[in-house]
Amino acid sequence: MFNLKMKKAIKGFTLMTVCLLTVLFVSCSKDAEEKKEPSVKYVKVLKVEAQSGLRTQSFPGMSQAVREVKLAFRVAGPLVRLPVDTGQYVKKGELIAEIDPRDYRVNVNTVKAQLNVLKAQLEESELQYNRYKNLYAQQAAQKSVYDRAKAGYESLKAQVEATAEKLQTAENALFDTKLPAPFSGYVDSKHVENYDNVQAKESIVSFLDCSSIEVVTGVPEELLADGIDLTGFSCSFDAYKGKFFKAEFKELGRKPQKSNQTYPLTVILKENDSKMIKPGMAAAIFVTFKNREEKKPICVPNASLVSLNKDENYVFIYEEKSKTVKKQKVLIGKLTSRGVEIKSGLLPGQVIVTAGAGFLNDNQKVKPLPDASSRF
Repeated sequence: MFNLKMKKAIKGFTLMTVCLLTVLFVSCSKDAEEKKEPSVKYVKVLKVEAQSGLRTQSFPGMSQAVREVKLAFRVAGPLVRLPVDTGQYVKKGELIAEIDPRDYRVNVNTVKAQLNVLKAQLEESELQYNRYKNLYAQQAAQKSVYDRAKAGYESLKAQVEATAEKLQTAENALFDTKLPAPFSGYVDSKHVENYDNVQAKESIVSFLDCSSIEVVTGVPEELLADGIDLTGFSCSFDAYKGKFFKAEFKELGRKPQKSNQTYPLTVILKENDSKMIKPGMAAAIFVTFKNREEKKPICVPNASLVSLNKDENYVFIYEEKSKTVKKQKVLIGKLTSRGVEIKSGLLPGQVIVTAGAGFLNDNQKVKPLPDASSRF
């Protein structure tokens, strides 16, 4: 009985040993097969595309009123009315400020009285001049008498003309004692207070025309030097997150600003959008550039190039079907902000290796990194 049990135990142990050996043999065989297979190299790739000639770049900017003027009187005197407040909307022609008009009104009346006296004298002198003119023509009066009558008449005539101009100046000065709004807008700030004695051309208020809103930024010189056209504009504002406003080109300065050596670019918002934006708001201007060159070169990252010498440059093209790379000779051009220009050797749509190209061989199997594929 004991011997029978021992035989069964030995038989079971033997069977278990055989199974374990079989598993180990199969596993070792698989490891050996995997070691025989060549390793697959992971690479970064991108799809090459011809440049469309259009690109968009943003620049920080600031909104401002389409016009900002400092209003001032043409005459001096004490203020008697300053009926506006900072931020107030004033229609065109409404009163901004007024100087005491009393002295100017007295001056107008004085000059007007002088003019009336001179006109009366001129009428009498003209009658006397015409009488002596006829007598002299009939040789009934001496030439010296005629000359005095003529000189007196011409002198009074000149005085009347000069006094008439003086009266017009006095009336203009009286009219200028009132300062009306030259256009509808907003009082940005007041520089004087009522009853101040102001001088001619002294700034009274800063006045804004907000019928349209402009946005101003600076464009770096290297962009303009590349021969580009500005084709499209839009703006965003910190006060309106996620909202974009279309804009139109107004002007591009021909001289760079001293502060940052950029060329001032000004765009104008549409009329309806201008009502939402106030001067002084921080903005970003999105500018679409169009390259003036008809032929748009293909550009690749510098890291994708393998250089054997000065005149021989290669890239590795990834072939999707075979999962391999193929060496391709290319003719390179200048280095740009988008990469190195490829004059020949590449076509739009081809996929190239962008990292580790110097360690690859022709027809080598590779595997693109899943998050590395992109367009250039």
